Amino acid sequence: MSQHIEKEQIPHLKFAQEAAHSEDQRQALLVLIEQAVILGNAFHNKVKIFFATIDGTKDVETTAWAATSDGVCLKAGAFIPLKSIQRVELL
Repeated sequence: MSQHIEKEQIPHLKFAQEAAHSEDQRQALLVLIEQAVILGNAFHNKVKIFFATIDGTKDVETTAWAATSDGVCLKAGAFIPLKSIQRVELL
């Protein structure tokens, strides 16, 4: 179970460091994030991202604006590191 948060809270969180993805999992997450960025920039579609923090699993529904090999940039300057992302759902 995850706790839903608003994107404005993300800069104040401490992300979990222990999550390690296999290379296949990492690549699959990157593909989903890149799809989310395309849909977000072209059609303003939102994405739901589940990620680990030191306080437990959180989720956020927002538009993904940019993808890097290290994570995803969201509106309002928030950044979620790839190593803490558990799941991405295109909405």
